[in-house]
Amino acid sequence: MAAMFGGIVGQEVMKACSGKFHPLYQFFYFDSLESLPTEPLDASDLKPQNSRYDARISVFGSKIQKKLEDAKVFMVGSGALGCEFLKNLALTGVCCNQQGKLTITDDDVIEKSNLSRQFLLRDWNIGQGKSTVAASAASSINPSLHVEALQNRASPETENVFNDAFWENLEVVINALDNVNARMYMDQRCLYIQKPLLESGTLGAYISECYV
Repeated sequence: MAAMFGGIVGQEVMKACSGKFHPLYQFFYFDSLESLPTEPLDASDLKPQNSRYDARISVFGSKIQKKLEDAKVFMVGSGALGCEFLKNLALTGVCCNQQGKLTITDDDVIEKSNLSRQFLLRDWNIGQGKSTVAASAASSINPSLHVEALQNRASPETENVFNDAFWENLEVVINALDNVNARMYMDQRCLYIQKPLLESGTLGAYISECYV
């Protein structure tokens, strides 16, 4: 929620500074009540544990936090969207137990033009692989993050790497892609293996019927 509000405020500041696009001149209503547990939680499940996740535990309970920490997640892409996702996953504690694992893959390398919007990358990283640099930066946010960075393109040509055994072990897949063909392929694989897919895009969602 903090990331969402930060994004809105940043967007309005950019509008004011650039003079482009229309600012918000009306009420903006946002709620996330559907995120709250539907069943009453036991008071013992809400007790602080002297951890960085205590604020979340006080709302969702320690069992939910444990599920996040034990999750097995596959994220494709580590550009602008990928950096935002990685930051949020690290701060939330996703894949931060030994049982959990975050696998990210991106075959792209860092260019100077990336630095203005891919905030986990730095100018001294130019020429290096995006996934490895972004994973290292996310680990500095949360040293407990259990992450593996690969530099393979998710495509039919790499199904020897991302085979059925790899897919079956996943709990959720996150797209952080910038092209339609890759999105269509990931959508097809998630449908086939029956895994939930989180889809997003800087220009809207395209060619995919799988949403969480």
